[in-house]
Amino acid sequence: MKKYLQILFITILSSTTSIAQQASRYAQSADEFGTDNPAGLSIEEMRYRGTVVHLLVRNQWWNFSTPGYPQAQALTWLDNASERHQMGATVLSDKIGETRQTGFSGRYAIRLAKGLKVGVSVGLLSHRVSIENLDQFDEGDPLAATVGNARLRLHSGIGAFYSFYDRNAAWNWFAGLSFRHVNFLDETQGSGKAQAEDDLLAQGGFGRGSVWVSGRLRLSLNQPTALDAYIRNYFLDERFFLGAMASSDASHYAVGAQFGYERLLSSAGQWNNHFLTLSAGLSKPLSKYVQGGSLIFDFKGTWSWQRRSS
Repeated sequence: MKKYLQILFITILSSTTSIAQQASRYAQSADEFGTDNPAGLSIEEMRYRGTVVHLLVRNQWWNFSTPGYPQAQALTWLDNASERHQMGATVLSDKIGETRQTGFSGRYAIRLAKGLKVGVSVGLLSHRVSIENLDQFDEGDPLAATVGNARLRLHSGIGAFYSFYDRNAAWNWFAGLSFRHVNFLDETQGSGKAQAEDDLLAQGGFGRGSVWVSGRLRLSLNQPTALDAYIRNYFLDERFFLGAMASSDASHYAVGAQFGYERLLSSAGQWNNHFLTLSAGLSKPLSKYVQGGSLIFDFKGTWSWQRRSS
């Protein structure tokens, strides 16, 4: 059990995103620019300027009967109705094994030129590793003495993002660059303060007609380089879409498929329209991850209020 506690603790210290680093996190990050870049926009946020609320539910089932399987929930809000600035917030809950983390973050971006914004983000997470459900452990292990108490973790970032979207244009495209810094605010008993983590991330893609293609590259000082790719194709008057995703971080590989439905809830002309977008995805890791054979399920619900302000 001492070995498992060490693996569990290392997992916490090596995490570099708000949501736990697991294959499921990589699978769709090419479609979640706002998570990585405070000035970034998702596909829905580019398509419908105004107020957008996302609900994300993610489960990784390597063994459904095991209570410690990874799962995450996140609720995000973004207001980009103004051409001059945008602001947003995220509340999340995540667990992997005996590791629990909950927290929030906020972001703000201001326009430098048409389509180009720069932004900052800051957030606070509470991490806790419990041992109540472990049937045995080495009480003399110094790592065991560090678990059970919540630790605070501060993450901050800066970023720039350019996007051009016009429903009638032949091509739409977007690109971004961001830097993220993560560090614990308190020390680990007997081990000193945990090492800070830094990531440089590049995002980009294009839309042509009913097809959207996007990607993300992460260069990290603490983890292997990661690459994500995502493609989405709308059909039947853009009421439905199919997506495909692939990810790699040099150690883990995953591919998946996605099905989505978009509905116009109410219309008032060009502006003040409400949309609901629902999607579900399944991903399969192609390499061994923890126990291997993990099946990753993602559900996302998005409410978009298309509006503008001065």
